Amino acid sequence: YGFFDEAIVQAKYYLRGIFKGAGHPFEKRPEKKLNPLQQATYFAILNVLLPLQILTGALMMGVQQFPQVAGWFGGLPFLAPFHSLVAWTFAAFIVGHVYLTTTGPRPLTSLKAMVNGWEDVEAHPHADAQEPTGSEEVSE
Repeated sequence: YGFFDEAIVQAKYYLRGIFKGAGHPFEKRPEKKLNPLQQATYFAILNVLLPLQILTGALMMGVQQFPQVAGWFGGLPFLAPFHSLVAWTFAAFIVGHVYLTTTGPRPLTSLKAMVNGWEDVEAHPHADAQEPTGSEEVSE
């Protein structure tokens, strides 16, 4: 799987698998806390949408003082609807984000993790790790 294939697998889980009781396609690990869809979404929000929102907002705010600059970007007929579209995208992200906080083992588990800054994650041994048989001595 490549990054985008993994993001699609995660999106399919959120769209269908989560409602059928399927397990998460990607386990959280200390070195990889975000699934591929989270990585892509946060990248887009922070590096694309947020700068566009700031830029279009600044251009609209200064349209009377610097009409030629706003004109380079299509003026208010383009800037205002584009700025609104980005704002609605942020709103949809927030609604989806709040909904996804309820999809943990219990409805408030993920919200508690955001407030506390940590989350209890069930540890799964790797396939190549050997299970203890109980006969080994443990040295401390």
